[in-house]
Amino acid sequence: MALLLALVVSAAIPAAATDFAVIASPGTPVDSLSSSDLRRVFALEKRHWPGGQPVSILLPGSGQAGREVLLKNILHLDEAQLRQSILGKIYRGEITFPPRVPSSDLEAVEFVASARNLLAIVPAEMAAGANVRVVRIDGKRPGDAGYPLKR
Repeated sequence: MALLLALVVSAAIPAAATDFAVIASPGTPVDSLSSSDLRRVFALEKRHWPGGQPVSILLPGSGQAGREVLLKNILHLDEAQLRQSILGKIYRGEITFPPRVPSSDLEAVEFVASARNLLAIVPAEMAAGANVRVVRIDGKRPGDAGYPLKR
C-alpha cells in the first residue's frame, strides 16, 4: 500500500522543468534574439548576421532533450517535418550540407567554444563555466520567469 501511495504521489508531482540555453561562440555578434529570429536561425532561414558574418548551427541529436525543445518550442515541427525541411533546402540549393549533429551536449559545448559564429541548444547548466556565451531569448536568460526554452 505504501508503495502504491508513493507512486501516486510521485506521478502527481510534476518533474522540475529544465531550462535550455542557446549558446554562442565567443566571437559571435549576437547577445540576444527574439523568439522569431531564433526560429529563423534554427530553420536555416537566417544565414548571415547583420555584419555579414555567417550563421552556423549545431542541431541536437535525435533522442536528446534539446532536440525535443528545438522541435516543440522553437520550430513547431515534428521530426519528419524537420527532415523534409532540411532536404528541401539542400535540393533547392539554399544550403549545401545539413547542419552538424554532435553526439552529445558536451560535444556541442566543445564545438561552440572552439568555433566561430556557431550556435547550439544545450541544457543551461552545461553552459556554466564553458567558454561560450548564453544568448538571451526575448530579453530573458535561463532561469528567468517566462523564459521560453523549457522542457
